[in-house]
Amino acid sequence: DALASLMSPLPAAEPTAEEIADGFVTLHNHLAALVDDDGTPPSVLHVAESVIVEGAEAFFPDASARCEHILERIDELAGDTVNKMSRILSFESLCRFYSRSDSRSLLGLPADLAKFEKQPVLRVLSKLLTVSYQKTMRQLSDAPGKDGATTSSSSADGGSEPGSPVRMAHELVVLLCALQRTMT
Repeated sequence: DALASLMSPLPAAEPTAEEIADGFVTLHNHLAALVDDDGTPPSVLHVAESVIVEGAEAFFPDASARCEHILERIDELAGDTVNKMSRILSFESLCRFYSRSDSRSLLGLPADLAKFEKQPVLRVLSKLLTVSYQKTMRQLSDAPGKDGATTSSSSADGGSEPGSPVRMAHELVVLLCALQRTMT
């Protein structure tokens, strides 16, 4: 009986919403560190990349913080200042999130479209279009030349990898299409 009572699980206190959010921040930071570390084994790297790309809702649960995060990443992409793969993957993740489920909130659209401010919407759309154009033009300039040479970012095997320029451009176009559907 004494041994059984020692082995029984202790009742666990329910974590608070803040503790859960902190846990997701810690997890995201750990996964980002793995992705940005050149010494991470490929199998671990693949899992970390996949979790970041699919985890926007968990890693960025606050709607306003999520919006600010994607706008910061857009600014980085426009200025070509993104130097960490984890930031590119977070951007892809947020593009997917907004494309699939919540494009209305990215634009700040109210339920009654007759009563919305145009400037914030135009700012977001302008940023997205500019970055999409830049990335597309870069992809076209990296396309196979007359001599048949290709760059690693435009090769058939690199285009669908997380963080690749082709995939990033794809996620941007999908997001723009979702935003267009929201506005009609």
